[in-house]
Amino acid sequence: MARSHRDIPDEAFLEQCCRIATRDGYVYQGTRRPEPNKAILPSQADSRRVKTAQDRDEDYRRRVVNYADAYTDTHGTICGQPFVYKTGPPWPQRTEPSYHIVRFSRELRPVNNHPITDSWDGILTDVEAYLKKVGQAFTAVMGVGFANQEEPPFGPGLDLEPPFCPLVMTIGVEPETVAFEDAKTIADYVKANILGKAGFPDIDVAIWEFTTSFFGTSGPRLPPLDPDIDAETMPLRVPFTSTLGIPISPFKDPYVEGTVGLFLTRGEGKDDILGLTAAHVVSPPFVDLNNIRRPEMVSPYAIPREEIAVLGIEAYERAVTCLVTEIGSLQLSIRTKNETISELKEELERGEGNADDVSSDIEFLARSVRIAQYTTAMYDTLHTRVTKSMSVLRGRSIGCVLHADPIGASDGPPGSEYTNDWAVIKIREDAFKKEGFLGNRVFIHDRLRFEDKTFAKLMFPNVAERKGSSYPAGGLLEIRGVVPADEMRVPTQLNAHGEPAMPVLKNGGSTGTTVGWLNGLKSLVRHSDYANFNVDFTSRETTIIPYSAREGPFAAPGDSGSIILERTGRVVGMLTGGGGTPERAEVAFATAYYDLEKRIAEVLPGTRIYDYDCPPLYPLG
Repeated sequence: MARSHRDIPDEAFLEQCCRIATRDGYVYQGTRRPEPNKAILPSQADSRRVKTAQDRDEDYRRRVVNYADAYTDTHGTICGQPFVYKTGPPWPQRTEPSYHIVRFSRELRPVNNHPITDSWDGILTDVEAYLKKVGQAFTAVMGVGFANQEEPPFGPGLDLEPPFCPLVMTIGVEPETVAFEDAKTIADYVKANILGKAGFPDIDVAIWEFTTSFFGTSGPRLPPLDPDIDAETMPLRVPFTSTLGIPISPFKDPYVEGTVGLFLTRGEGKDDILGLTAAHVVSPPFVDLNNIRRPEMVSPYAIPREEIAVLGIEAYERAVTCLVTEIGSLQLSIRTKNETISELKEELERGEGNADDVSSDIEFLARSVRIAQYTTAMYDTLHTRVTKSMSVLRGRSIGCVLHADPIGASDGPPGSEYTNDWAVIKIREDAFKKEGFLGNRVFIHDRLRFEDKTFAKLMFPNVAERKGSSYPAGGLLEIRGVVPADEMRVPTQLNAHGEPAMPVLKNGGSTGTTVGWLNGLKSLVRHSDYANFNVDFTSRETTIIPYSAREGPFAAPGDSGSIILERTGRVVGMLTGGGGTPERAEVAFATAYYDLEKRIAEVLPGTRIYDYDCPPLYPLG
């Protein structure tokens, strides 16, 4: 049942909202999630220097003298970082009638069901051994495809251009750390002596300036999100509810932000609610994981003192600012419509125009004003609640760290190591309103909607697969099950061309809902961050490719801990970081959940995914 609003919003507050909405001449248009956190990790910021235009010109000339296609090969990609060198013939270029070469805009594509799949882990092992032997530091070794971006008009559901390069091995290196001659030697050796001897001599190798980083920068009695009541205000309510993904921050450093991506539980009942996130999110750099949170030091229900808040300093400010800006936008709309109504009434009194048409226009505008006033009252009530009870960090505490594994590579046979970077939060009993608690449902309606068919177009690019499929009620996708290893290597889903490809999604505390493609080949990633986490290790990472260049990055700082799902709600993995540049991640990295759940059960016996009754679904057609 809808709520009544007896209190009229304060006029002074509404005026302030209008000023914020029109600041710098900008009028806020519609509801949207807070903008992604563009923060740079401290270790990266300290070593960066702002380059002048002259510096950039010199860099460009230096690179293209050695490798002419350094920038052409990667032009248009999200991070835009150049290749130092690539083996093989030049990639296709577009030539205009004037014979002037115009760069194609490129984008990455996932690799699935390729003949190299069964040999890939062994190849990565050999590449890592070779790079260690020659003393070459690397950031990530990936197997990805490259394609040209499709031409305008843009729009969801258009067939993607087929990849002109179905597979290239990229070896990532820190920018400006590898000379061209060394890059050429390494790439040529890997192509001839590793890929060639493995039976794949035609696959090329590129040395790519490509960095990697963790994505952590970037009791409130949280209510559930009720689609029946909150339908018009859901996008701006989500940060202040118990709906996944939940933006979080440690008390010890509230500017470090991440996401609770999954609810877990233990025992027979469902009263014990736990939250899964990344270890580097709940543990600021000055906290020593190895000394204070080993499994044997934590009893099953002990609550260590590392307290966690929903919404860090910046996330809370962004969420409240978006709320205030939307109120101001609604007020400006109401004023404009009321002025138009007054003009139409005067027109009616003068007997001008068709009386029935003018009266109909007045009624339509009046109805729009009433809806805007009602929505304003709902936003005002929400603003009052969150600024009164949640403005102080202590009022946003949702629990404490129950366990955080030391960050590093997992134990296991060579080639099976995954990134061990997870933590479990014991949610306070008074943190959530238990009445109507939705459990593991992820809000996707901010990006994937039923009414405009974005969910169907992006998550079911092959039209034949939409038959018998459904859209989650209220835009809340329930988590159900885990994608097995075999299906992650060779997906059963299809892209628009009928080829195996798994579209995935996530909702993170920083970027909201985003979509991408699961890459069937894992990447060999080196995590070297002594300044923040005192770690230096390599692991095999599940890799997420951007859905397309126009969709932008899959994740950003503040999204660490988000759970990556395929379209039916099965868990793919937990987001830990990404690679490209500190500002723009070309790819995202994750720990596969089929590996992670084994480790969680080993450390916290009896822990499982929190389950709940399935919601109704809307057929896609």
